[in-house]
Amino acid sequence: MNDFSRRKFLLGTAAGIAAASVRCGYTDECYSKWHPFDSHVHLPSVSGKIYMWNNILPSEEDCKSFFKYLKNSGVTKILGQGSPDVASDSNDPKLVTTANDASLKWRDMYPDFVVPTCNANPNFLEVSLKEMQRMRKEGVVWLGEFTAYMHGYKYNTKEFYEIVKAAEEMNYIVSIHIENDILVTLLDDFPNVTWNLCHFTDSSYSRKGMVERFTIGEKHPNM
Repeated sequence: MNDFSRRKFLLGTAAGIAAASVRCGYTDECYSKWHPFDSHVHLPSVSGKIYMWNNILPSEEDCKSFFKYLKNSGVTKILGQGSPDVASDSNDPKLVTTANDASLKWRDMYPDFVVPTCNANPNFLEVSLKEMQRMRKEGVVWLGEFTAYMHGYKYNTKEFYEIVKAAEEMNYIVSIHIENDILVTLLDDFPNVTWNLCHFTDSSYSRKGMVERFTIGEKHPNM
C-alpha cells in the first residue's frame, strides 16, 4: 500500500463516517453505503475479559457479545489494538510476541471484521523489530497503538525513532496516542510515515486541543 493509497484510505474512512451522520443519519442504508471503520478499538483478551466496555455491556460477556454490540452500532470493521492480559507493557519482552499472536488469532477468528495490528515497544527494541518483520509477512500494515504515557517510554528517544524508521521502511501505518507538541515533531521528522491519531484532541480533551490538532492535520498530509 503506497503513501497515496494509505492517505486516501484514512481520509476516506473519516470523511465517510462524518458525511454519513450528516447526510442520511444513522440508518442501515447509510451504513451500507459508507462502511464505518473504527480505527481505535481495544480488543477483549483471548480469554474473554472485556476491556473498557463495562459501562456498555451489563457484564463481562463473551467476545461474540462484544462484536455484536459494535456491529449493531453500525461498525463494519475494527482496528484491534491490544488486549488487557497480553499488553506489551511489562518487564517481559516475550509479551510483545504474545500480544501479536493474539492479534493474529483475532484476525483468524473474525477475518471479515477484525483488522490486526502489530504490537511494539521501544523498551524491547530487538524483539519489536523482529516482530514488525514477522507481522508484515503476515500481511499486517498497522503498527501500534503506541501509548508512551502508560507503558514507561518516551517518543523523543533513539529507540522509538528506530521503530519509526523501520515502520517507514516496511510501509506501516503508525497508530499513536500523543500530545500535540511532540506530534508536530514526529510529523516533521517522518513525513513519509502515515500517522493514525487515536483521539481527536490531546490529553486536555478540550475544544482548544481539538482545534489545535485539526490545524496540525491541515498542515501535515501524513496525519
